[in-house]
Amino acid sequence: MRIALVASHFGEYSLSLAKALAASHEVLLLINESNLDKEVGDAWKPHAVPNLTIVRFPHRKDVRLIWRNAALIVSEIRKFKAQVVHAHEDPRDYVVLALMRLRDLPFVLTIHDPVAHSGEDSRRRRFSRLRIYISMLRRRADQAIVHGEFLKSSCQRLLPRLRGKTHSIMHGPLGQLFGVVPAFDWQAGNCLFFGRIEAYKGLPYFIEAIRIARKAGTAVKGVIAGQGPELDQVKDSLLADAGFEIVDRYLAPIEVIERFRQANVVVLPYIDATQSGVAAYALGLGRPVVASRIGGLPELVRDGFNGVLVPPRDASALATAMADLVNAPEHARALASNALQLANGEVSWREIALQAAVVYQKALDGFRKGGVR
Repeated sequence: MRIALVASHFGEYSLSLAKALAASHEVLLLINESNLDKEVGDAWKPHAVPNLTIVRFPHRKDVRLIWRNAALIVSEIRKFKAQVVHAHEDPRDYVVLALMRLRDLPFVLTIHDPVAHSGEDSRRRRFSRLRIYISMLRRRADQAIVHGEFLKSSCQRLLPRLRGKTHSIMHGPLGQLFGVVPAFDWQAGNCLFFGRIEAYKGLPYFIEAIRIARKAGTAVKGVIAGQGPELDQVKDSLLADAGFEIVDRYLAPIEVIERFRQANVVVLPYIDATQSGVAAYALGLGRPVVASRIGGLPELVRDGFNGVLVPPRDASALATAMADLVNAPEHARALASNALQLANGEVSWREIALQAAVVYQKALDGFRKGGVR
């Protein structure tokens, strides 16, 4: 099969999927060069593999690029003679424009969040053209991919036209492109809260849980690495608290790897959630996770296997779970080992590529028969 992947975002995810697909198919990856550089850096360069063509396109605030990138995407897909196109639901002007010009090809859409997260994500979707673009992409899709059964149910409930055409394929492990050999060499007590810090990620509960655990005598340190409005509100008070380390900036890929390697526990105290790239990083680098039992998280963070689940908005339960892992290193190592088992088996990119290819074939078969849209 000749597969064109369009990635205006999710650079590491897209490169990992493209490499896995190229083991059995001809693959064209059209990818946002700035996002790829941010997420992967120079690590993408050694990844020239047979059957995989990578075309990078620029992304910046320049209205002229809308037309240039759209024309480039269409031209490269035509030249490649793609049989199916797959894109993320990342509604950039040029991606939407290109896909509208490729209506003679079957289209698979990965829907990461059927409903926007609370906070900035929800506001941006409600009060901008993104809402219109998302609607266009969903109407354009012949088949859809979501990360887990929870999202599949949500998607089919919200989007009746995609009932029977939505497929659950788990989010693959992140961090593996860098060639790091996972080892259980973390810093004891290091509890990592990572990523874009928006309201839905539950930062106040992490802060309270760290303080509860330290007051109870557990030697934990809360490491908050990333940027966002929720951190801006509390940063000054945390800088004066010896229980926390604040890394208030965008981290380069090698720094992200290092932060996860140092983590004894990766903490996801989300108050609403669909999936988590942070959990995917913990899988790829073999780190135990403590997460809220909410949304699609329990499908990737499996209670008692590669992590511990707690009720959302419960700082006491969060503190207890973190302390239990810090105080029981053998148990933490067992969960970490199970995380690597998942990353290299059930949710490996190899398995994900096999499942995605089935979806592509369904889109292609249905398109040939007609009447799909």
